[in-house]
Amino acid sequence: MGLLRLPERLRSELSKPHGILLTGDLESNVGSVLSLIRQEKPPKVVVVGDYALTGFIKIGYMPSLGIYDRKTKRSPFPSTLEPTEVVKNPPGHISDEAVLAIRRLISSPSPSLLYID
Repeated sequence: MGLLRLPERLRSELSKPHGILLTGDLESNVGSVLSLIRQEKPPKVVVVGDYALTGFIKIGYMPSLGIYDRKTKRSPFPSTLEPTEVVKNPPGHISDEAVLAIRRLISSPSPSLLYID
């Protein structure tokens, strides 16, 4: 299995916020993002992270692709989500298996959930 790893020189830069940074509680942030989605009408919406994904699903919005790992801030996050697909992926890397699953699921006409184990 091939693995991609973020170079050390980019870690600091990519750990900073890019784009719009939302502050506040989950419900108001999800509402703000949902308004933006309705306004901009992107062809696909990808939500990454258990906390954010749960927030969208809780208000009845299923993204084109949701990616989660049952952790938040590296601590266990209880989840009852049923994944469309499960892939193994070591911390700090992106496996070929994960890349292929993301490509396949993002091109699916149906909403999908990818669990990263």
